[in-house]
Amino acid sequence: MTEKEIQIYYAVLWQKFEDFIALNWKKEFTNRHGKGNFSLYSYFGEHRPLKVFLQSSGKTNFLKSLRLMLMYTVQNLPEIEVPSEDTLTRTINAAMVSPRSHKSVLRFFLFIAGYQSMSELIKAMPLTQKNVYSLHEMPAAKNKPDIEPGNKKHRPIVITGISLVLFLGILLFYWYRAAAANDKDIEKIRNVIQAENQMQFNAYKKIPLIDTSFCNQFFTASAIAKNDFLGPLFNAKRQNRVLDTLASGFQIHAIYDFKFITDTSCELHTKETWRLAWIDYDTKRQLYKFDTTNIHTYTLEKIEGIWKVAMDKYEGAARKVEY
Repeated sequence: MTEKEIQIYYAVLWQKFEDFIALNWKKEFTNRHGKGNFSLYSYFGEHRPLKVFLQSSGKTNFLKSLRLMLMYTVQNLPEIEVPSEDTLTRTINAAMVSPRSHKSVLRFFLFIAGYQSMSELIKAMPLTQKNVYSLHEMPAAKNKPDIEPGNKKHRPIVITGISLVLFLGILLFYWYRAAAANDKDIEKIRNVIQAENQMQFNAYKKIPLIDTSFCNQFFTASAIAKNDFLGPLFNAKRQNRVLDTLASGFQIHAIYDFKFITDTSCELHTKETWRLAWIDYDTKRQLYKFDTTNIHTYTLEKIEGIWKVAMDKYEGAARKVEY
């Protein structure tokens, strides 16, 4: 057996491994971690090259999650050992199982491919001169015509195929980059929502002192949400009431349904509970309180790289409770 033929068999192991991941990743990973986690990797349902994920900022999480899924696959087979993260990285970068792989590593990839040994693989897939084309093709395509160096008839097909692969590669790259960018923005937006709500509650606690200097940090210049927030502050001061801080508070139960309208505009939903207990500033007499849980719809805009709140709509009216 020639060195090229040996390499083809190891490339077959790699391709079967890639096919296995593409088929099982979405189902197994979603079942174990839920759809909301590691959203960057949920795109794997359409068989993208594994190597793409090693170029991401989430490389460490990806490798850990991949290895966790593989360990789950062989959990009842103690004789099968899942390769280390370093070995997986080298294999993914090479896009081929190395002929120099350790026996335990080779045993793992053979198991994924459905074979007990290399001899079984070789017996199941005999190579002939006609179907040995490249290191990364499955050698079972017997009807594929030979492409000789001087055979100009088939060259346009080869060039077209290469162009298509390059085009798809570029398309996948920008798709991945956009997905990665959205993941980073989602984390920033979550932080903005948390901080903006905390800022509002802190402002309520400071009444009768009203300081609006921090508003521009969280709201756009023409934000409707800013006016909706400032109105109750000035009303409270005018009515000589302040917040009973011990009986008041807020909680964000969930931030979800992120929808990027454009690269600089995003809409999302939250489920929030607000409890605001008001007392008379002079007498400290209890006046009334609001205790409300509802769904908010936020619209945010990205201005000079910073996400800010433009609108905050919520369903229903705040429930007022008299003392």
